[in-house]
Amino acid sequence: QVGKALAVLNDTDSDQDIFVASSAGTFRFAVENDGDLRLRNAALISNASDGTLSLSEPTIQLVGSTALDVDAPSFNLATQATDIELINTNASALTISESTNNYLAIDTSGEIMSFGNATTNPTFNFLGTGAVSIAGAEGSTKLTLTAGDAVISDGSLAVTDDDDAATSFSVVNNA
Repeated sequence: QVGKALAVLNDTDSDQDIFVASSAGTFRFAVENDGDLRLRNAALISNASDGTLSLSEPTIQLVGSTALDVDAPSFNLATQATDIELINTNASALTISESTNNYLAIDTSGEIMSFGNATTNPTFNFLGTGAVSIAGAEGSTKLTLTAGDAVISDGSLAVTDDDDAATSFSVVNNA
């Protein structure tokens, strides 16, 4: 409201900034005539359209004990290639969870990716017609089922012996 503010700046031309701040002659920030905020490194913060806040810099960095709280149901990264870098050698480099129930946990100190937990026992589905490949060093254990049953439905099982060991495939019943 005009007249209610401590100071009112009304620049009637269209080619000058409304407000410029400097320290000892060094530019710090400006409020441009279109309402954008120009920072000392020439980065722009703009709200040219409703619902959109634009920052002209390629990196947004939160430092200290800060968190990014996005009050939206989704992130849309469809307009760019995306790479998520995780901190190295950290047991909790990335977790996807509901409260304390992890659905996905990535441990970069042990190079471990964990799905689910002993409390919630979520079900994970790999949908589509693609293949699941498990690779590793020859002779190492690639897949271990510690409890429960392995079921193949509407498919087949093929075992390929590539190491010429006499006991490449075994079935053990401990009942």
